Amino acid sequence: MNDLIKIFTNPASVFAGQSEDSSWLMPALAIILFGMLSAIVVATRMDMGGAMDAGLEQSIEMLESRGATQEEIDSARAQMEAAGAIATNPLVQIGGQVIAVPIMFFLIVLVHALYFKIVGKMVGADLDYSDWLALSVWGRMPWVVGSIVILLAALLMDAKADPSGYNLLAFSTYISLPNADGMFVGQLVKTADLLMLWSIAIMTIGYSVWTEKSMATSLAIVAVPYVLIYAVLFAV
Repeated sequence: MNDLIKIFTNPASVFAGQSEDSSWLMPALAIILFGMLSAIVVATRMDMGGAMDAGLEQSIEMLESRGATQEEIDSARAQMEAAGAIATNPLVQIGGQVIAVPIMFFLIVLVHALYFKIVGKMVGADLDYSDWLALSVWGRMPWVVGSIVILLAALLMDAKADPSGYNLLAFSTYISLPNADGMFVGQLVKTADLLMLWSIAIMTIGYSVWTEKSMATSLAIVAVPYVLIYAVLFAV
């Protein structure tokens, strides 16, 4: 349990203590539980009507730009309004978050651990996949802080149509980012925040401790996926 606190204050000691026997269950549970709690609060506090209207209008504009007929547009509008009526149901919202949060979390950390495993073989740091999974999970402990910030913001701020408006640590809150207004890509762009830099720092320290690589080499390996992903998002 102490490691859940020390990962913020002295991450090197956490990774040094797990150099022989890594563990990822406790941080994973903490991240998932806080993530579900904040997601549920946001879902129940959001201006879902405004969000659905904004999404509908963006979809209609996209169809019009593709030369869709009025009949096709009307049909798409009816289908989206019917789907919206279901999606705005509070029980559906809560159930969706309970399912989506752990699925998305494990999808991200499992893929990231696979990246570490592949790169590790290339650079002579051939740890077990479970170790790389632990590194990926521990590195995302700042998400707990983010979840708490989002939860408090959702409780204290007015209802918003865009859930990213509650992420006060996002760069898009303070500066204008390219493609931040898109329907799908825009939401991914808005995930760029201070917590991402914090996670990179923790994983860099962990990578260096476990592999005895330099901090510069460790930072380069850890940061590459983030640089590539956001470079593509900002460009498209």
